[in-house]
Amino acid sequence: MPYGEVFIAADVGGTKTELGLFTIKSELPHLIKKERFLNSQFRSLLEVIDSFVKKENLKNTSLPFLSLGIAAPVGDGPIRLTNINWIIDKEELKKELNVGKVYAINDIVACAWGIPLLQEEELFTLNEGTKREGNIALICAGTGLGESIVVYNNGRYIPVPSEGGHADFAPESPVEVGLLFYLQEKYGHVSYERVASGQGIKNIYDFLSMERLVPNRIRERFEKEDPPSVITEEALKEYGDLACRETLEIFVSVLAREASNLALKGLARGGVYVGGGIAPKVLSAMKDGRFMASFVRKGRFREFLEELPVHVILKPEVVLFGAANYGVSRQLNRELRI
Repeated sequence: MPYGEVFIAADVGGTKTELGLFTIKSELPHLIKKERFLNSQFRSLLEVIDSFVKKENLKNTSLPFLSLGIAAPVGDGPIRLTNINWIIDKEELKKELNVGKVYAINDIVACAWGIPLLQEEELFTLNEGTKREGNIALICAGTGLGESIVVYNNGRYIPVPSEGGHADFAPESPVEVGLLFYLQEKYGHVSYERVASGQGIKNIYDFLSMERLVPNRIRERFEKEDPPSVITEEALKEYGDLACRETLEIFVSVLAREASNLALKGLARGGVYVGGGIAPKVLSAMKDGRFMASFVRKGRFREFLEELPVHVILKPEVVLFGAANYGVSRQLNRELRI
């Protein structure tokens, strides 16, 4: 593929889709322009991409490929998104958008493909640990909770998609036991995603507020803004709402414990990466020691976990760049190296 040609990559999430127009330089994706779209304003991903193509005057351009990172299980057939009623048909996109190939991977796998492109300032290290070659654990909290074990094999890495965020939530305190019972009444099955995600933040807050008066300022903001964002902003204020602060305490603890669960299951000697849109916004509540205290609290395996490097991904477009990197790698028949 001539490096002067352009291609489109996408981060397709539960609430928004981010599109980027890229070219290739030195065998790596180079961003030309990006734009974010609210999924609620479109009936399908095709409509979103078509809008972007028209805006960038690409309607008569034959694109070599389209590369998608999607918040859903990805197989050979049509892809049904987990948190929005969209079905993505790769053959339909290929035909309607006039692209040569359509690549699609799970968004957490795309995040793994974005890790090699991160600069030092785009990571915050919660625990230095001991840097080693080995498997990597990747956990991403956003609208939902995504997880992947990135398997190490003789210098190359293979991101393994999973739906681990839907595994059973395990409470650790009397308050969390109460939260579990509350969520069982609401949902039946209670997964880690019901607690350690954007929707989880609202679930925790609603539980803690059952017998409390929600301040008018917060109630009014809930009507106009994204409730999880309101809750975390309040929690980080010096004299913020008590229920919001307690919500963030539980969220950080549960996210840390599930991150270490994943690290143990994958023997992640190569380290742990915490991605998604929430962690960078609540970094001050993670870097004060609370996250690592919960992360290493695993009895006989405390010492193993203390030795693992733990990083927070600060770059909000890591999935977009990862999807682009995956597409380029498929075009150039290149493997993932971190």
